[in-house]
Amino acid sequence: METQATADTRDKGHPFPIGIIYNGDEKHEPVTADERIKAVLDRAIQLFHVTQQPHMLSLFNEDGDELNDSTTVAENSITKKSVLYLRQSKVKGGSSGC
Repeated sequence: METQATADTRDKGHPFPIGIIYNGDEKHEPVTADERIKAVLDRAIQLFHVTQQPHMLSLFNEDGDELNDSTTVAENSITKKSVLYLRQSKVKGGSSGC
């Protein structure tokens, strides 16, 4: 009988699909557990053909937390049931100087 830990280890390098939503449109993109969020973000931007200010976008989880570009899919507990949101970053937008 296979345990969940064994399944997670076996699947670590194998791609699995996640949902990504941008402006109400959902698409699916394969990711791997050890993949950096920055790589997923770059592909999501291409997937939705974002051309205006793509450097201002980030990925967010279902709780509304912005994902750090330097972390991995596994570090963010992203699974094939996860849905991420592509939207403007709270940090990358810069400051509004007075």
